[in-house]
Amino acid sequence: MRKLVNLWHHWADGFLEYVPSWLTSPSFKAVKPLAVQIVDLEQFFANPVETIEASTQLGINELKGRAIDVTLSIENVLERNVHLPNIPEKHVPKALQTNLQKASPISVDELTWRQADNKGDLGKAYYKQLVLKNERLVLLEKTIDAIGLRLRKVAVGSAKKTFIDYSSTFSRPHRFWLGVNIALLMAFCGWWGLSQYKQLEMLRSVTSDIRSDITELETLAVKRFKEHQEYTEAQENAFRLEKNLQIGKNRTQLLENLTAFFDDGSWVSEMSIKGPIVSLNGFSVNDVPGIISNLKQESWVADAKLISSISGAVSSNSKRFQIEIRVQ
Repeated sequence: MRKLVNLWHHWADGFLEYVPSWLTSPSFKAVKPLAVQIVDLEQFFANPVETIEASTQLGINELKGRAIDVTLSIENVLERNVHLPNIPEKHVPKALQTNLQKASPISVDELTWRQADNKGDLGKAYYKQLVLKNERLVLLEKTIDAIGLRLRKVAVGSAKKTFIDYSSTFSRPHRFWLGVNIALLMAFCGWWGLSQYKQLEMLRSVTSDIRSDITELETLAVKRFKEHQEYTEAQENAFRLEKNLQIGKNRTQLLENLTAFFDDGSWVSEMSIKGPIVSLNGFSVNDVPGIISNLKQESWVADAKLISSISGAVSSNSKRFQIEIRVQ
């Protein structure tokens, strides 16, 4: 009888040797309550099966809770209704407004929208959120896989260690009953581990559904990002075209003003326009200082000045001159 008690204690030691080392590690904090409960040896030996089941269930429940947290944290991402919380219309590019009404945008807070608007990358804001959710999902799946594998290894490893350590101390009949007991124990542990593993499989199916939704939303985010890029390029091209058009209008207006001021302009030998500067070369018997004075009184002229004046070019009373005009 004492040998059987020692055998049971030794099996428990073997079980404990396998369990706390991995359940207490940072990678498996989700089931840490199991190791904490089992370390209480008095409670474990008084009621080992219930202790293990209850402790493991606590760990599984906590793991499920984490899965629920992940699900809740991406609840907004999986929404199927258009939702733009407190976002002024000016923060949504016009090229995307039609698509926002047709498709299901990812709901983000106003600050994220403002930051995305400032950077001009709404698609990046979508994708960044999806990446964060996806990383948490991958970590959860890895935890589920590792726990399922350990549930199978713990029972087999502890029973095997017990059999090897104690088989040599028993006689042949005792070895037979030892093998039977260990087989029953392994069968029970296998059933128990399988029941826990099924719960993990159910949780895995939930993560699979979430992943499919995230994949769909990633595609939508990339599409939105490309649409925004096209919109930005079109906006830049329109701005350049408008700027060139305005320059052309200004040039035309300037020529009209010059023509109106100098009449037919037959006395002008050369004229060049560089931005807001107009240079005029010509011959005239008119009073050049008077021309400059009249130019300065025009509303479209910011400044006018005589650059050079040389006498005797055509006749004794004519001048060759150069005038520089700065327009408004």
